Amino acid sequence: MGDLKMKKHVIVGCLLIVSSMFVSACGNSSDVTTEKTSVTKQVEATGQSTSSSVDQTKYDAIITEAKKLTAEGQYKESEEKLATIPVSDLGKPHYSIVKETVEKLNNQNNEGLKRQEEVAVEKQTKSSPAPTESLKPIPDEFAKWATTYLFYYPRGDQKQAGLIIEANGAVTQTNTNGEIYTGKAEISGASGTILSYDTTSYRPTTQPATKSITPNVKITVTWNNGGGVDVYYGYVSYSQRLALTDGIAVTDGVKEVWLS
Repeated sequence: MGDLKMKKHVIVGCLLIVSSMFVSACGNSSDVTTEKTSVTKQVEATGQSTSSSVDQTKYDAIITEAKKLTAEGQYKESEEKLATIPVSDLGKPHYSIVKETVEKLNNQNNEGLKRQEEVAVEKQTKSSPAPTESLKPIPDEFAKWATTYLFYYPRGDQKQAGLIIEANGAVTQTNTNGEIYTGKAEISGASGTILSYDTTSYRPTTQPATKSITPNVKITVTWNNGGGVDVYYGYVSYSQRLALTDGIAVTDGVKEVWLS
């Protein structure tokens, strides 16, 4: 009997030790879980803090004012306002919405400025219409080339502003100083390679890169009053606008490039 009691005490003691070890292990597991949860929360909190540290409304006032100017037809002023937003910020991911808005306004302003320039050119042209004698109508196959073009990139003291080719073959060039030249155009097919500008940017503020293009048409303009002859080569630019180049290389680029 004495041995039996002693065995029972030993068994009970062992059970107590095992239970104690199990509880301890569970406790440690809880501590690890708690520690992991704490770190996760800290990382999440840090991420939220980093995100919230960027002021998403930083350029709201500029955007609002630029939109107002665009709506009022003050496209140049709107562009100047948008230019105050650093390009470096527009390249940051957290300002992607701002970048989209700026690009949309840029496109609207460019189209608005183009319309204003075309209206000014056409108004100036109507005040001094080209003579209609000896004109040869533009053939139907080249009809799309009879349109209004704006001078692409003026160099130095160049004053060219607009060039209008009409369906009846009449040509009018307007200059920024008010001068007007008239003549007549003849259009034919063309091939080969001709020098022009890269016209990716609609209103370049710096010298565009030059490139070789394959022309679709050759436009020969004979100016009135002994103004001589100019030859332009027409092609469709990457922006799907019609472009004209005289292909004449000069020290700092191309002599004349026009864009519809």
